[in-house]
Amino acid sequence: MIKPLFEMFPFYSENSSKIEFFPLKLWAKKSKSRKDSGDEMIPYDDPRVIGIEGKTIVSSPGILTDGTYKCPKCKEITLKFVKSAVMYD
Repeated sequence: MIKPLFEMFPFYSENSSKIEFFPLKLWAKKSKSRKDSGDEMIPYDDPRVIGIEGKTIVSSPGILTDGTYKCPKCKEITLKFVKSAVMYD
């Protein structure tokens, strides 16, 4: 199995209408949530942005399930993650 050089992980921002992505290893060296320009970035494995926790893990490390999460656009618990991959040569 080929291991990725780094894995990007999604973060929620109350002041943004889009999902931000950061390398998980770099984030782990800092706090669990941080503020950039006064905006708190919350990783999507934080209970503050999880609605219903799913039964199937779709991303690991940094656990994401097939449950529901807070959408950065509508601010409701309607966002879902699905397992996918990007392959390139």
